[in-house]
Amino acid sequence: MARTTHTTPSPGGDTPAVLARRGILASLGVLAAGAADAAAGLSAPVEADAKLLTLCTELTRHQAETIGLEAPYYTVVAGPPEELHAMLDERDGRYHDLIEAIYVLPARTIEGLQAKARIVLALTDNKGRPLGPDDRVPWSLARDLLDSWIP
Repeated sequence: MARTTHTTPSPGGDTPAVLARRGILASLGVLAAGAADAAAGLSAPVEADAKLLTLCTELTRHQAETIGLEAPYYTVVAGPPEELHAMLDERDGRYHDLIEAIYVLPARTIEGLQAKARIVLALTDNKGRPLGPDDRVPWSLARDLLDSWIP
């Protein structure tokens, strides 16, 4: 514990203890301002890539729903009924719209880069088959992006 001693006031009238308290208060003000800036920065990634993150989430959900519609017919030789074909054609249009929207939006944060990387992995997933030569570099880059940073 620090020991306080009385000293003669400085020409401005302040003792070293008063000056020290002012320094501490000033430091606390700087820390508080820094904490506020850091807290504001936490929402910045979400704001910077909000549209991209929303589109990537929608594409992931869209693909899962499409697979759910198609899955019961994977082993049926005749394939899905005609009305399902029409629905799948509509869904295919939305899929391509989402891909194009994601393609034209630049990722501005690591969260945006990682969201795009997950899309790349999903699009190049060969369901256990070896990757084709054109898929290897995008797959590798996507893995690097996802493994390099802790979200």
